[in-house]
Amino acid sequence: MKKRKKQTKRILGIAGLLLVGIITVLAVLIPEPNASALDTNAATDEVQVRVVGKTPKVSIVTPPNNRIFVTPDQYFQFDYANVETTTATVYYTDKDGTVHTKTIDTIDPDYEPGTSPQYPLNLDVGEFGYGEYQLTVNGVGFDGVPTEDTVNFSFTPIYGEVTDGETDGVFIAVPHYSGESPDIDSVYVNVYNEDGDLIKVLSPIKVSEPGEWIPLDFIGNDLPSGRYTVEFVAYDEDGNIIYKPYTVSLDYVRTEPTPAPTPAPDTGRFMGGVGASGTDIAITCTLAFVFVAVVATVFIAKHSNTKQAKKKQK
Repeated sequence: MKKRKKQTKRILGIAGLLLVGIITVLAVLIPEPNASALDTNAATDEVQVRVVGKTPKVSIVTPPNNRIFVTPDQYFQFDYANVETTTATVYYTDKDGTVHTKTIDTIDPDYEPGTSPQYPLNLDVGEFGYGEYQLTVNGVGFDGVPTEDTVNFSFTPIYGEVTDGETDGVFIAVPHYSGESPDIDSVYVNVYNEDGDLIKVLSPIKVSEPGEWIPLDFIGNDLPSGRYTVEFVAYDEDGNIIYKPYTVSLDYVRTEPTPAPTPAPDTGRFMGGVGASGTDIAITCTLAFVFVAVVATVFIAKHSNTKQAKKKQK
């Protein structure tokens, strides 16, 4: 009986040890609660914070404002920041005054800053052509706050400039156009007065090449002072004006030449009229001096001869 009790206690002790060992192993294998939360919920617990600016902005990079183009292949591009959406629109006014509107593209930046693609502007294709253009980019920022940027430009077969020449009364006209344009057959420069009359002594002037320096000689052609208009015009092969002429106004002030000094009258005096009175006095004094010198020389010579003669008589 005692022997069974001892065996029972021994078995229970071994079982207890096994149980403690199993519990210990399980405790080691089971991860800690904090580590488990970090591993299993890492994707859902991560918080991304994006700061959205309050001031929306769009800014046209190219083309520059008030630029004149004589070639049709152009493009535009703009920067943006703090806007949800942007819209680019072109307004084209043709030679008849009709306005054409074309939306080029809409971007959804979702408030991220950036730069738009380079959008091509083929100014001689489709509804475009020679005329005046307005390019507008609109943006919508946080809480629907709008922003806008606008540039204006022209597409024309020819334009020009007039500058002062190196000589007073002479101006230099410089035409700008594309020598490769299939539309242009000839180019001329004309000058008109305030009344709109063609100045025929200067006009018309046929242009040989783009950028040619053309002198406009106002003073040499005895033109009066006033406001004049210089016209740059391009013609097609049929002799028709392609598009409205480009004009530049200038103000010409005639400068009268400085009169030459009036020559002094010929008084018959020695050395003419250069300091006539002073010269006459100088000549008179010189003659008087020479006369006195001659008289003195003769007197001295006679006096010396008289003395010598007296000595010989003694």
